[in-house]
Amino acid sequence: MKALDDELQNRGLQLEQSYLDLLHEKAQAENVVNEAKRKRIKTDEESTQVTNKEIATLENYKTQLSGVLGRLEKAGAGDSSTHKTVKDSSRVLNDFYDRMHSQLNVDGSNKDQVAVEWANANGIEYVKDYNSAILALTVSLKEYKRLAEDLSTKNTLENSFIRASTRISNLKSELHDYLEKYPKIMQSELAGDVEKLQSDLDSSTAWVRDNELGKDLAKIKQRAKDLGLEAQNLLDIFEKLFGQHLSTMITMAALHKMQEAAQKIYQNVVDIDTAMTELRKVTSLTASEYESFMDRAADNATQLGISISDFINSTADWARLGYTEQEAEELARVSSLMKNVGDGIESASDASSYLISAMQGFGLAADQASEFLDVMNQIANTEPVTANDLGVIMQKSAAAMNAAGNTYQETMAMAAAVNGVLQDNDTSGTYLKTLSMYLRAAKTDAESAGIEIDGMANSVSELRSKLKSLTGVDIMSDAAGKNFKSTYQIMKELSQVWGNLSDVTQANVTELISGKRGGQATSALLNNFSVAEDAMKQAANATGSALAENAKYLDSIQGRLAQLDASFQSLSTHVLDSGIVKYTVSFLTTIVKITDNITKLSGALPPIAAAVSGILSIMQANGKLQNGAGKVNMPVYVRCV
Repeated sequence: MKALDDELQNRGLQLEQSYLDLLHEKAQAENVVNEAKRKRIKTDEESTQVTNKEIATLENYKTQLSGVLGRLEKAGAGDSSTHKTVKDSSRVLNDFYDRMHSQLNVDGSNKDQVAVEWANANGIEYVKDYNSAILALTVSLKEYKRLAEDLSTKNTLENSFIRASTRISNLKSELHDYLEKYPKIMQSELAGDVEKLQSDLDSSTAWVRDNELGKDLAKIKQRAKDLGLEAQNLLDIFEKLFGQHLSTMITMAALHKMQEAAQKIYQNVVDIDTAMTELRKVTSLTASEYESFMDRAADNATQLGISISDFINSTADWARLGYTEQEAEELARVSSLMKNVGDGIESASDASSYLISAMQGFGLAADQASEFLDVMNQIANTEPVTANDLGVIMQKSAAAMNAAGNTYQETMAMAAAVNGVLQDNDTSGTYLKTLSMYLRAAKTDAESAGIEIDGMANSVSELRSKLKSLTGVDIMSDAAGKNFKSTYQIMKELSQVWGNLSDVTQANVTELISGKRGGQATSALLNNFSVAEDAMKQAANATGSALAENAKYLDSIQGRLAQLDASFQSLSTHVLDSGIVKYTVSFLTTIVKITDNITKLSGALPPIAAAVSGILSIMQANGKLQNGAGKVNMPVYVRCV
């Protein structure tokens, strides 16, 4: 019995322990469940709170929307309804950002509640929480991006077409005027090339090949010059003036030939004496040195195909600028040569002006002038730009481009690339000057030059940082940032990455380096930079280009007539000495004074006045009594006799 009681007692103790174990396990399970519930509640609470992640998401949307606005403005849609819609959306997005940002790190903040309140305030439907708000923003942004891309593509194509079509129209006019001026070209071996070019220009796809067709016209002009077809002889001129009456006019002209020759001899002597007087004002040579110079002037004039008086005047102009007599003579030779070979350069004064600007702008010595002309002539002959275009562009930009570390070769190379598209030498010159200053953040220089600085970086460091961030191109040649790269080198490096940049980045870059108005010119230069590189190759092989072309000019009829005029001027000085002319004029002046006094005493003009009147009439007919404007100054009382 006792054994049974002990067994029952043991069994009771075991059951009690098992019960206690169950209670303990139950308590542990409840703890686990409660902890899980607590963590779930905490997670749910955190998911509804505003965090930096939400703020970053909205900042990203703001950036993308700003990019869309930039593309719309670049596409010329700044006043469109699309631009207004996107701008309104940008304002609404900023409101959402501000509301969310105000709730950041605020206890109990609820992003879903903020999203709903924002949607209600801005009239946005179907927004029930933060996620639905983001979905609505995503849909709108995708649509805006598509519209901006469509407008940008359309605008780019339209602008390209307009520029190219204008270029084609200009080429047609240029070709028409050229053929009208030199009609013999159509009777030469070049007729087929001209007809092909005319057909290509009339083609509906001509605008796609505008640069190529411009080069074709330049080749035709060069070939015509080589063949001596750009010359008009006296017969051509008379035919235009008199037509079928040519024979009669030639006969009449022959009757007056001797009189005209005498008048021409006299005028040549006067012109040369006047030019030498101007030279003496600005030089201090001895009498024998002036005589020696006259001989050289006659030789240079004959070799170059210009008048002796023009060569002397040009020498005097250079001497006034402070050059020595020898330097002035050399520069007169180069500027006269430039007038002969430079396409579009109409006068010796224009040639001198272009050369002066280049030499002073780039600090060239007199003995470098000939090399400069060779480069200008070679680039004008091989690229879609004339010598006159290059001259005007250099006038506008030489000093600024030199200050920015560019050579005159680099400057003319970029001028060819820009003006090949713009077809406006004045605009191209101003652009290069502006570009050189923007790429150095030279605000003070730009303001002094009257250049707008809206968009220019405030400092070199800012410019360097921004441009490098946008393109990877460094404006400095050294890591320390003490030495600028040349404008040419910077633009060359930019041209190599330009095609890989987005439209928005390109727009930012163009404004950064050339201002708000320089976008078209910058795009033209960067997209057409192969022309600049080819021009640099031509410049490296330009030695002797100008003299070779002038030799072809002198072999033409026009050139030979010019040499004849120079030779006749030289002959005039030997036939009629200037001293004799001066003596004769002085003698006649004395006679007039004496006659005037006699008239005052007698009250009537004596017979001697009739003789003087006869002499003066002869001189009037021969053009000997003239004022500075070429008008006859015959005294009234003599003309009345």
